[in-house]
Amino acid sequence: MKDLSAIFVSILCTLHCLAIPISSVMAASGTFVWFVNYQIFHIILLIPIVFLFSVTIPQCYPIHKNKRPLIFGLLGITILILALFLDKNTELFMTVIGALLMIKAHSLNYNLNKLIDS
Repeated sequence: MKDLSAIFVSILCTLHCLAIPISSVMAASGTFVWFVNYQIFHIILLIPIVFLFSVTIPQCYPIHKNKRPLIFGLLGITILILALFLDKNTELFMTVIGALLMIKAHSLNYNLNKLIDS
């Protein structure tokens, strides 16, 4: 269940990042102005992403003994954190890559646990 929650948060992060160009155009017309300040949203989403990663993947590694979820997850978190310090265009690109890596890590972890449970 934690992996599914983490996948949801990562998808939410990805959708938000992909919606930024559209929302920026809308902001010029006076709508969705609150959506433009994505830096705060990025930080707010990073907290549950790091938390959910830390309570799922490291705990499941001893069970399935597969390092790929851990590697994808650590790489994804590293990219998400580094993206905070980049210019807006690079941050957008890196955040999407980081979020996709987190989705991959948690979906792989979820599927590995399902294989063991069956």
